[in-house]
Amino acid sequence: MFMIMNKRIYTVILSLLAITQAFSQENNYEKLLVDGRKWNVAEIQYGDTINQWTDRIDYEVEFQGKKCFKVSRIYSDLVMEMFPELTLQHLYMYEEEGRVYVTNDYEPDAKWEKSFDFTLKPGEEGCVAVDFIKVNGTLRRRLYMDYMNKKAIWVEGIGNINYGLSAYGNGDAVKPTTGEVVLASIYDREQIMYTYNDLKNIADGINTVIVKTCTNKLSYDLYGRRLNTQPQRGLYIREGRKYVVK
Repeated sequence: MFMIMNKRIYTVILSLLAITQAFSQENNYEKLLVDGRKWNVAEIQYGDTINQWTDRIDYEVEFQGKKCFKVSRIYSDLVMEMFPELTLQHLYMYEEEGRVYVTNDYEPDAKWEKSFDFTLKPGEEGCVAVDFIKVNGTLRRRLYMDYMNKKAIWVEGIGNINYGLSAYGNGDAVKPTTGEVVLASIYDREQIMYTYNDLKNIADGINTVIVKTCTNKLSYDLYGRRLNTQPQRGLYIREGRKYVVK
């Protein structure tokens, strides 16, 4: 009897450990800000990629009472020739519990503001849908955002799949874009992590979506716009899952 009880207890313990391990793996937050990482943002015109800017994490500093990263935004050579003062402007960013905060050193009244929030649920602060995807074997949250008519797709540990470290775009656009702006690549120091093709698959959800429970039962298009009726043709999102109507 004692041996049977021991086996049962042992089985229960193993089951609990398995559940705990699975939960930990699914909730293992992937940091966005990593020392030495850089994001290359480009514009695609007629199939050619034209560099727009690179966001590069330089080093950890103390700024406005916070331990944070100093980030250099390096624009294309043409832009830097036109606006050399941009070399003196920097962003400062830190990350806490899935939320990313940013400020800068070129606006006299700049305060810390929340930029990304990977903890959002559908219906909160412009988040219209959430699903989970595997990126190189790691489970990450993907958020479809529509905030004040600004749309974006955020991926945990990657940022905005179009603008990198900018949550909704390059607020102070130096020149108008005539093509599609994309996150062309991400590097950890000198080692490449993702290219445009990898990130395009993440944006499209091709063979990467792992559907989890989503409380939002409304339908949206790929830009996060709510649909009043089910589309007769094309792609749409409902409860975090992509559907194709042919």
